[in-house]
Amino acid sequence: MDKHILHSVLETLTVGQIVNLGFNEPFSSLTGDYKVLVSKVGRGRNGSRVIEIAPISNPMNILSAIEVNGRTKLLGSATSELINSITVNGKVHDAEPAEESVQPRRRGRPAGKTAKNLEEKQCAKTSKQVQCERVAKVLSDILTENPQTNFKFVAMDPVSPINGEWKVENWTFNEGVLKMNLTNMDNPEIKQEFDSEIHGIEVKDAQIIGVEEEV
Repeated sequence: MDKHILHSVLETLTVGQIVNLGFNEPFSSLTGDYKVLVSKVGRGRNGSRVIEIAPISNPMNILSAIEVNGRTKLLGSATSELINSITVNGKVHDAEPAEESVQPRRRGRPAGKTAKNLEEKQCAKTSKQVQCERVAKVLSDILTENPQTNFKFVAMDPVSPINGEWKVENWTFNEGVLKMNLTNMDNPEIKQEFDSEIHGIEVKDAQIIGVEEEV
C-alpha cells in the first residue's frame, strides 16, 4: 500500500476505533478487524506513524510490531509494504497496484504451507514479546527508582486475575523478565504472582497508586 496514503489514514485513527486491516503474504493470516490501542508519531525525523492494535477476536494478542527478514519493524506507515488495505468507518483504502510479497518465492521452488505458517507464528510471537518486554522494562524502571511502589493494573480481559490494586511485596528483573509477588490492597488474603512473560501481554494499563516511604 502507498506509504503516504497509509500515513494519512493512520493520522485519522483514534484510540478505541475499530478498523479492518488486510495484510499481504506471508502475513495474510493477520487480516481481520482490530481495535486501535495506540496511534502516534514514531521516533525519528521522518515523522512515521505507528499504531498498536488488538484483534477483536482475541484482544489479549496485541500487535505492535512485525518481524520482516530478521528485523522487527513497528506496525504503521513504515510497514506499508505489508498492508494491502485498511477500512475505516466503512471506507476502504487499498493498494494500487497490488504490492509484491515482502519475501518473494524462489523460482522453481514454491514456498510450502508449513514454512508460511511458521513465519506467521513467528510474527505473532514477536508482537507478544515486544509487549511483554516493554511492560517489564517500564515497571522495573519504576521499582528500581522506588521499590515501595504500588500499582493498579487494568487488563485487556475484565476477569483477568491481575486486575486490581496491588502492593509489591518483592520483585526481580533478570534478562528482561520481571517477576513480582503481589498482595491485593483491598483484600490482603489475595496473593498474585506476576511474571512479565506470562502476564505482560494482558496489561492494558498500569498506574502508580501510592509510594510507601521506606522506614
